[in-house]
Amino acid sequence: MLLLYDQAGQIAYQEILGESCHGIATLTIPDAETLLVGCNAKIWEYSPVPKTSSTTNKSTPQSHR
Repeated sequence: MLLLYDQAGQIAYQEILGESCHGIATLTIPDAETLLVGCNAKIWEYSPVPKTSSTTNKSTPQSHR
């Protein structure tokens, strides 16, 4: 299970990954932060979604092979 917390210590994002994931890293470049999670032969990338009037600021997973 992947849990991401906000600055107040509250759960901001929760996801059941469904497989063993043993690698985690952050990647920071100017004006962007990315969380990388390594699971078996996949790397999931989580990046913040820009705030708009119709979205919340939760991350979106992307599969890379």
